[in-house]
Amino acid sequence: MGSSNDSPIVQMNQDIFGDEYIEYLEKEQMYDLLEHKELSVTVISLYIRFLYEKVVCTRKLSNKYSFLSPHKMSMWKLDPENVKNYIVDMFLGNKESDKLFLAPYNSGAHWVLFAINAVSEVIYYLDPVHGDYTNHPGIKNMLDTALKVYRAQRGAKVSKQKSNNITWISIKCPRQTNNIDCGYYILRFMKEIVEKNKTIIPETYFANSSPSYSEEDLMELKEEWCQYVLDMKII
Repeated sequence: MGSSNDSPIVQMNQDIFGDEYIEYLEKEQMYDLLEHKELSVTVISLYIRFLYEKVVCTRKLSNKYSFLSPHKMSMWKLDPENVKNYIVDMFLGNKESDKLFLAPYNSGAHWVLFAINAVSEVIYYLDPVHGDYTNHPGIKNMLDTALKVYRAQRGAKVSKQKSNNITWISIKCPRQTNNIDCGYYILRFMKEIVEKNKTIIPETYFANSSPSYSEEDLMELKEEWCQYVLDMKII
């Protein structure tokens, strides 16, 4: 079934990102993946749907992992209050302790990943070019505020020393070697996090990985994405 411009459509269930909506998959977006170009938000979102259905649900990990919409995360500059409220609502709807919310974010030309434990008030930062989270002061402040609002709405009590200090941790992760791979690396980070089935990410989490992902590592993502889309029979 297609949209008015014949683009395949994919129904995104509420369980994935908290809202039910439709993704329109353009041919150009598929070609970008196949030709190893920069990835669109739609391609990222569909791979998250794959992870949610094939890993999180299949292995009964929904009490450990949730995903924040990359569409909404990447729109925070245009409507920060609405995005903050969306994040707080996601936290409130998933109150399991030690649960990680995986939140891909595109700053305009680069993908990074926030992995947020809302109860412990820890935000892990994964950047394929090894930048620092202080390079994103606006979204950092918005995420800190969301956690504080969540804390207040669930009635959590913390020490005065902790009250203004959200813990941020930069993770030493594989580093991309070109200007294209950030989206692919973010997908790989999420895949490894949910497959390892751990909700605490030490700085040495990727210590056994190579300094950079191999062509085969990234090809695996493409094959998973393509097979998943083919199985949906939308193209």
